[in-house]
Amino acid sequence: MKQIKYLIMKQIKYLIFLLPFFFVACGDDEPIQNLFSIAVQLGGEGEVAIGQHNCEITVNGFDQYITVDLLGDFDSFRVGNSIPSWLMVTTGERRIKIAVPDLAGTPSRSGKIDFTVFKGKAQNAGSITITQNPITSEDLRNRENRAINKYISQFRVIDAVPDIKDIQTGSDAPYYKLDVDGKVYMQVLQKGNGSVPEYGDKIYFRFDRYNLIYFLENGYLGDPFGNISDISSSATSFILNDEDSQWGSAIQMPLLLELPLGSEVNLVVASDLGFTNEIANITPFLYKVMYLRNEQIESSPVFLTFSQAEWMTFGVISIGTHRYFNKSQSLPANFTYKENFATGFGGILLVGGVGGEPYAYDASCPNEGDASVVVSIDRNSFEAVCPKCNSHFEVINGTGVSVSGHAYEKHYALKHYKSIKNSDGGYTITY
Repeated sequence: MKQIKYLIMKQIKYLIFLLPFFFVACGDDEPIQNLFSIAVQLGGEGEVAIGQHNCEITVNGFDQYITVDLLGDFDSFRVGNSIPSWLMVTTGERRIKIAVPDLAGTPSRSGKIDFTVFKGKAQNAGSITITQNPITSEDLRNRENRAINKYISQFRVIDAVPDIKDIQTGSDAPYYKLDVDGKVYMQVLQKGNGSVPEYGDKIYFRFDRYNLIYFLENGYLGDPFGNISDISSSATSFILNDEDSQWGSAIQMPLLLELPLGSEVNLVVASDLGFTNEIANITPFLYKVMYLRNEQIESSPVFLTFSQAEWMTFGVISIGTHRYFNKSQSLPANFTYKENFATGFGGILLVGGVGGEPYAYDASCPNEGDASVVVSIDRNSFEAVCPKCNSHFEVINGTGVSVSGHAYEKHYALKHYKSIKNSDGGYTITY
């Protein structure tokens, strides 16, 4: 009996001795089970390094969503409470979604999201570390290229521009690549039947444009900005082949390819060939451009000069005041025409403009192309109106562009002449 008791006590001591090792082994065994693995999907650009139960993500300064999927045989998971304030975290059944906002003009920032995965009494800890660096010019260029490529991928693209007479037109026409770097693409919606302008010509145009970064982020074009739809807004202009034009070089390219006036095009334009004051923004745009024309007006000599005293009698001083000069008809009746004076195709229309500037136009309607059909000034709107086709033209801002009627549909503008102030205070009207 004493021997049995001795053996039992010996076994108890042995068990007591082993018990700590048993608990240590059990305690270590459950947490180190490999309950999950990680898969990461970036909504934008970045780099990902994945460990057994953690990942490190480095992204640029653009906003994006990061999706972290937890893969494996587990029951549930829980995200810790110490989430960085600049991150927005939402969770699903086996997914952690992280919204990373824009980082503009500040140093890099880094944050860590901790989480725990459970299966029964077993658990694994995990973490997601996100480092965001400021936006660089290279990031902006890469984004611009992605935006252009995403938009242009919807269409047929032809690398070589054919002869203008062979160019395809319409809303389903291809885009032609206008430069080797892929910074400008042109789709010809309508080929005009006007003249081909020459270097140094003043070109009036209307445009709308769409931000292609918006298209990249949303998958569709937003609302346009421009003056095609707003006919009350004046047209804009550039001198053909002017390298310093505020409108950039891309808008001139179709005409430099000898596309005639009256044409309408879509242009995909990279930032450094667009508006010069926006180059630093590195934002690409889709432009819809209408090139205006006035070539039904035959070229005719134009020359009138006024002394200061003559200008006070026959000139235009205030906004909306106007005078009509026609040498062949001796108009105005009390004006003395000198031998070298000439009044153009249908006569000269002088109009007092905004700010007191005088503007001069050929008085004939460009839609009619008839010297006897001349416009008159509406005293309420200060617009020039054709008595035959009822087209209206803006004149007090110095453009002469059509704002309604058949002339607007055909992209016509009044023929514009120069008003040059003389040293004696008078004016000279000429080409």
